[in-house]
Amino acid sequence: MSDFKGITRDTLFLMQLNRFNDSKAFYEENKEKIKADMTVPMRQIAAAFGDMMLKIDPFMNTVPTKMVSRVRRDTRYTHDKHLYRENMWIMFMRPKKEWRMYPCMWFEVTPSAWSCGVGTFETSADYMEVFREHLRNDPQGFKKAARSALGTGAVLDAECYKRANIDRRLFNKIKNEPNYRPGKQTALAIAIALRLTLSETKELLMKAGFALSHSNKADIVVEYCIQAGLYDIFQVNELLFKFDLTPLGY
Repeated sequence: MSDFKGITRDTLFLMQLNRFNDSKAFYEENKEKIKADMTVPMRQIAAAFGDMMLKIDPFMNTVPTKMVSRVRRDTRYTHDKHLYRENMWIMFMRPKKEWRMYPCMWFEVTPSAWSCGVGTFETSADYMEVFREHLRNDPQGFKKAARSALGTGAVLDAECYKRANIDRRLFNKIKNEPNYRPGKQTALAIAIALRLTLSETKELLMKAGFALSHSNKADIVVEYCIQAGLYDIFQVNELLFKFDLTPLGY
């Protein structure tokens, strides 16, 4: 990737403007710049991982033009009728027409963050039942796989929002809407769920527009729990209740 120039803040801002305007005229005016500064770098990243991905799965599609999402959205089957997206992703997966619902890996860039993970492009009730049956037959094997994933720093979405004691819809809103700012109690709940250190918690709060204060009793309790390694949200809330303070999450 000798000619790889990365993805700049200006490019991410242009992607936001394109979604904000939601106009074919605006898109056509900026189409070549979006392609050169966003689509091409994403395809270069996809190409750079091609050989590695084939070692993981020789059936995986490694054609960059088929791996990177489009800027123009398919709005036929969605409630969101915006024509253009502000994020782009790479799907490392087998051809989806021949291998429906096969597990895949992904890498995504948004105006506010990047993320990567493992999942499925689509699922069905019957498909998920196969996994549940394997889980029931080999619960220890599943737990071992989950521990291995978490050991790399990965976070399981369902586990995260449950550990934070927050609603799944709120968790998805925080994760998927760059401009949404959660309240301080929610941010602290997520810090506890992710088992962040005190410095990491302060950094997370700062990004949400908050800070810990020693003049705030609840902040003192949460800071104590983090320093003591107490990351059970219900135990943290029990301490908060004892001092008649607002619990985290909810």
